[in-house]
Amino acid sequence: MSDPEATSFAVSLTVGVGSGHDPNALPGLAHYVEHVILQGSAEASHVNGLKRRVAQGGGRINGVTSQHRTQYMFSIDAEQADLALAEFAAMFVKPGFRPEYMEKERYAVDNEWSLNRQRDRRILSEIVGQTIDPAHPRARLSSGNLQTLKDTEHTNLRDAAIAFYQRYYSANIMSLAVVAPHSLTELEPLIEPLFSAIPDRQIPRPRVVKPAVREQDRGIHINYAPHQPMRTLIADFTISNNKAQWRAKPNHYVRQLLSSEAPGGLMASLRHQGWVDGVKINDDPTYYGATGRFQVELALTPLGSESKDAILNALFSYLALIREEGVTEAYYREFSALSKRRFIASDPPSPLVLANALSTRAHDYPPRHLLDGRYLHGRFDPDAIQSLLSQLTPDNLRLWHIEPGVEVDRTIPYFSGRYRVQPMTAPERALWQQSSPLALSLPPLRERRNKATAKPRPVTHAPGSTPAPILLVDSPTAESWLLHSQHDPNGTGTMTVVFNSDLGLSSTENYVLSCLLNDIYIRRLSSLSEQEKQQSTQIEIERTPANSQFFRLTHGTKRHSALAEQLTEHFVQLSPTDEEFAWARHRFERWMKRIQTGDLLTQVQFQFHVATLEAAWTPEQRLEAVGRLTPQSLRQYQRELVKRQRLRVFAFGNYDQAELKTLTARLQQLMPIETPVSAPANQKTVTAEPNKTIHRRWQTDKEGFGFYKAFVVPGSTASTETMAHMLLLNQVFRPALFTQLRTEEQIGYLVQSNPISLGTSAGLGILIHSNHMAPDQINERLDRFNAQFIATLDVLEDGAFQQLKQAALRQLMSKPRGIIAESEPYFRDFLAGSQRFDSHQALLKALQQVSKQSLLEHYRALMLDSQAMTFELLADGQQTRL
Repeated sequence: MSDPEATSFAVSLTVGVGSGHDPNALPGLAHYVEHVILQGSAEASHVNGLKRRVAQGGGRINGVTSQHRTQYMFSIDAEQADLALAEFAAMFVKPGFRPEYMEKERYAVDNEWSLNRQRDRRILSEIVGQTIDPAHPRARLSSGNLQTLKDTEHTNLRDAAIAFYQRYYSANIMSLAVVAPHSLTELEPLIEPLFSAIPDRQIPRPRVVKPAVREQDRGIHINYAPHQPMRTLIADFTISNNKAQWRAKPNHYVRQLLSSEAPGGLMASLRHQGWVDGVKINDDPTYYGATGRFQVELALTPLGSESKDAILNALFSYLALIREEGVTEAYYREFSALSKRRFIASDPPSPLVLANALSTRAHDYPPRHLLDGRYLHGRFDPDAIQSLLSQLTPDNLRLWHIEPGVEVDRTIPYFSGRYRVQPMTAPERALWQQSSPLALSLPPLRERRNKATAKPRPVTHAPGSTPAPILLVDSPTAESWLLHSQHDPNGTGTMTVVFNSDLGLSSTENYVLSCLLNDIYIRRLSSLSEQEKQQSTQIEIERTPANSQFFRLTHGTKRHSALAEQLTEHFVQLSPTDEEFAWARHRFERWMKRIQTGDLLTQVQFQFHVATLEAAWTPEQRLEAVGRLTPQSLRQYQRELVKRQRLRVFAFGNYDQAELKTLTARLQQLMPIETPVSAPANQKTVTAEPNKTIHRRWQTDKEGFGFYKAFVVPGSTASTETMAHMLLLNQVFRPALFTQLRTEEQIGYLVQSNPISLGTSAGLGILIHSNHMAPDQINERLDRFNAQFIATLDVLEDGAFQQLKQAALRQLMSKPRGIIAESEPYFRDFLAGSQRFDSHQALLKALQQVSKQSLLEHYRALMLDSQAMTFELLADGQQTRL
């Protein structure tokens, strides 16, 4: 696909084979082969050569193995694509299969497996395999580890990997997608000679045809005691593989009705009863291969945990209502129109995201519908919808109870978790199929309103008509900014209203109160958010880094002013009930406990957050604070907040000055401000001090070892200059770190670095997870690597440095993909109170000034000359290498 506005060259290749086709004797082989192929071709001079080239070209590279497919992808600066493309193609023509590195990659796979051993979502996937036909591929360990991927008396692992490649890696079951700024006439001669060399073995497309869910696997309860604090009820139905009905979209039709937040709908009714916090409707018609699954996943409140029979009674009553009254062409037309509107309104994806989508969809949709196949509706097919609904019954149900304290009695091979299976009873099924006492109703048709509001407002300006944000209103109680898009000709926009206050970080209690208030505000507006989403307006309600509330309206701007008034009025009148307080407190406590019991990567990064902010509190301090709060204290906080603040409005896109001035005046009338907060509220960071180390180390019952180390160069006004150097430095440092510590030494599966900012300072952060090496050993090895890396940087050729620099510049100068991406640099400056709105341009200017010599000087200051402040966050867990 030609995209003249792209600055990167993105490639994705999907092979129609995955872990569902592993040999029985070698679970995880497909995943292992993916790892090995990414090491490079037989002709490559260095292992990971493509990874190094891609990183230095400002791009990304990865591979993903699923049950039915394996996907390889990379992106790189378009000016540097030729060699990378040739190396990528060569991996499939003649993979390296280097014996020494194949043995090392076993440990990478093992580290990846250990990273997931205590992750609930991964464990749930494994329990699926334990509760179906044991001969089905889903019953095997799909990721592999050192125990499953090894030589045996009858099997040589390397030979098996090569045989797997030779059997399945055939051009006729591969799909290739390229998204680049080149024209199609330029792309074809560039791509065809390279990829036509991939062997075409003319194999039948691999398929999993064995049934997974047997009769005895239906009508069961599955209990799982999670590691994370969660209460979840999942109604899991096995369905026929209806992927061929993609035009009729029966799954999408039922999802739309079940997930509706309209009054009287299932979700609104369950929320009103205080039984659920949220819902996800998931479907995958090819999950098991020959069959699929349809899931209704409910996040329960404590009251909901005690009301499961009533919830299921409501679910099956609502499904019966859909069967009897809800399968209509009018709904189908409405859902079709909504899908079309979302397709048109969606921001263009990045070249890599688009390439991945195209190469995957090539296995599911005809070529002419690769872009719109997920959204396109064909003719209304009531039989297809009724066929799906007929499978959503208690007899076909696998009911998952995921919460602490449930009875469990079975272990899970290779994973840290326990579960229990027990059959459903006839009385249970009979109870669920009785008519629900809830007043359930189908959502009202909105087709007439959709037609009335579908026409966008006229474009009020020419792109680029305002080169910089204009301050339209500047009073003690409000400020209002406007900037028109430089690129968007379609009349979209994004408007943000911040209730700017200094209360949210003034104490631990106020921090928690702000979180609770935001939670309730979001839930009060869930129905409105859904309605507006159908009109292509996205409502986002969040908190700023300084813990002030804000809402943002995006895309079609026709109703933004009216919505801004409505949302502000809602906030002013928000008076949380005792019940809402109790639910919000429960959700907050659950959030804090998730941080406490999260995986090691979550823990070390959160501890860095606490260590670097002046107003930051540990989960324990936050839990203590929420325990001291009452409904009255929340109501009092809300009343004080609306009086002590300043309205800050930032509009980007299709708005006019008079409209925004009028809106700001109206918001000032709605908000009863008595004590204006003049300065934009900001979260203050600790001040970086030379040669100072903040060291935190703690014990955890999690498996593995977590390590995060950050180096920050103190600065005042030089942080932009330092950040420019860190961006370039990381493009050389990160692949070298990965190759040495991951590929060569196998310290851990996750070995990465990223630029970081800390107030007026900048630096580099390094994150490592290992299943066998303790943090102090990692720290010692990293220090040696850092000392040695200066030599790598020193011999970097001038030509390579210039390529590195130009790739970074082109990436920063590329045309934004959509209104949100274009507005983001200005939005960050707006939140920070920077009225110059020039941080992006300043970074570009600083990047242009970077030389190889200045890069060496910044590296020495960062790593070698004791000028940096260092943060060491070390989590000691349990060794898991078996």
